[in-house]
Amino acid sequence: MSTTAIATLLSLRGQPCLTYNKFFKTGLVECQPRGGTTRTKLNNDQKEMIIKWTDENCILSLKELNEKVFLEYNVNVSISTINRCLKNVHYTLIKSLVAVPVRRNCISTLQKRFEYATNFRILEASTPHYHMIFLDEVGFMIVTRPNKGRSLIGEMGKYLKYV
Repeated sequence: MSTTAIATLLSLRGQPCLTYNKFFKTGLVECQPRGGTTRTKLNNDQKEMIIKWTDENCILSLKELNEKVFLEYNVNVSISTINRCLKNVHYTLIKSLVAVPVRRNCISTLQKRFEYATNFRILEASTPHYHMIFLDEVGFMIVTRPNKGRSLIGEMGKYLKYV
């Protein structure tokens, strides 16, 4: 007897009858996984290299990473494939970048900061607060570098600035 005949006989829709019929044929109660294979054009080594490139230079765009993959491995992948690769490693899409000078935490800079803080505290103790005026250098932001990039979730976006 066909599934449609059983459905009309029991006055049911066709889908439940298909499910019952499948149960009697296979004996399986659980649902089988749906969909096909989830293949990707990139292997794990290539994905790790993309992550390494992003760690070295977080200003690279998806299009630039796509071109690098094509030049390095001769594999043509879409931008969304590279985005999924970075998303699986918990990289956020876009974050504002902060320039971190390479000399920021060297010993001489730390010593100068300590001396400045000490001198400032001495000046603050000897001068009334209403006599102190602080001036900004420019008063507006002059930017000639990209200010968006990628970084891991929970970390600040930054790149090294060689001064």
